[in-house]
Amino acid sequence: MKKLLTLVMALVFALGMFAGCGNGADNTPVELKTKTNNVQVKTAENYSDYTLPADFKVGLICLHDNLSTYDKNFIDAMKEAIAELGGTEANLMLKTGIPEG
Repeated sequence: MKKLLTLVMALVFALGMFAGCGNGADNTPVELKTKTNNVQVKTAENYSDYTLPADFKVGLICLHDNLSTYDKNFIDAMKEAIAELGGTEANLMLKTGIPEG
């Protein structure tokens, strides 16, 4: 009986994993509905007509600097995201060497 139940549960989990998977080809905006508002989430391809405000700033606080591979990945990703939106490194407020405490 335990083996049958284990097999059934494994099948349910396996089918559940594949039920929500798509082919990823659909780049249309996704509608997120919450109790308070409707938010339209754009894909990266839809940001080509977006311009950042002149006073736009985003902050990143890191334990180490870009000599640490872990923090370097976050720093590079942040710079790439800002550049994709048409910004420059002047829009990034980067603080490194900040202790965890």
